[in-house]
Amino acid sequence: MDRLFSYLPDASLRTPLTLKAIAPVVSCYYAHAVMAILPGTFWFRVSLIPVTLWLAWHSAVTLDIAQYLADTLGLAANSMRISHLNFMFVLSMWAIALKSFEWTFLIKEPVRRYEVPKDGEPLKERPLTILNQILKLLVKVAALDASHYIIQLLRPSTYRLEGDTIFDETLSLGPRLFQVSCISLCGMVVIYTSVDIMYQLCALSASQWPRIANRPWLSMSVTEFWGKRWHQFFRHIFVVYGSRPGGKVAGWYGSIIGAYVVTAIMHVLGLWGLGRGTEFTHTGGFFIMIGLASVFERQWKLWTGKPVTGLSGTVWAMVWQLIWGSGMVDSWARRGMVANDFIRKDIRIGKVLVDFILTVVSRIRAV
Repeated sequence: MDRLFSYLPDASLRTPLTLKAIAPVVSCYYAHAVMAILPGTFWFRVSLIPVTLWLAWHSAVTLDIAQYLADTLGLAANSMRISHLNFMFVLSMWAIALKSFEWTFLIKEPVRRYEVPKDGEPLKERPLTILNQILKLLVKVAALDASHYIIQLLRPSTYRLEGDTIFDETLSLGPRLFQVSCISLCGMVVIYTSVDIMYQLCALSASQWPRIANRPWLSMSVTEFWGKRWHQFFRHIFVVYGSRPGGKVAGWYGSIIGAYVVTAIMHVLGLWGLGRGTEFTHTGGFFIMIGLASVFERQWKLWTGKPVTGLSGTVWAMVWQLIWGSGMVDSWARRGMVANDFIRKDIRIGKVLVDFILTVVSRIRAV
């Protein structure tokens, strides 16, 4: 699989994104969205889809949003310090392509403009005030920054632009695995909070908003973590292109593995956006192992008559994901993700909090 992804274009040849360059694919995507809710537009969608797919691919592999923001807006002195934006940009282009294809061929009737999700939490009035939303946003920003800073403290070499592995070979096995586990856990916090920050920003201007995640730290199984509690940004895409086709081929087992295969491929493509190649083994492999864990949990219930739950389920879910997640976090760190400036250096409130706590602890120990 790694060899297959090696045929992707050279990311170093990308040019800075411009509004003129991105406007065509966004316009096509908008046109597909409008036609999806109108009857009698099938052939118009069919005629447009080749253009949309090509523009999405071309934009994903030739445009560099980090370079644009660094050079034009001065967001960073070096575009590699904000290369995580390219990760998200590549994912967004693939989402545009896949959603447009679905709206063209996979819908049987016009899409409704508003519909409460059938398999999710219903939309409800936002009970919090704008002030409370802003406070929650600040908490998430502080948590993201603190987790990111802790990774840098635990493994300073990963803060270099060229990146480095999170596995410190100078340590003995026990301390090395403990360090890797802490880094991987902080990495998951960074991912969760970064997604939730985008959600909170959007929720500031909406009276109704579906929950994007549901306290994943309360999960009592791997299936519960990914199926009900982790963020749902790309859930529909994974269901349409992975779960449904897989289910037709191999029933429930095929639906699970299919969904995680699509998840793996999208994340591997996003990793390419960082500008230093990509790999399936560790990044994609993590999601394949998550799919296998869901299969194991189903088999456990069939064998014992009891679902995976409770404290033992929580420990199992945490250990399994830390084991396989460390490889994915390592693949990011080796490509300079940890060296990214998620928060401007002059407003790193999480770093200030961590430094304050470390100072207090050192003074207490000195007494």
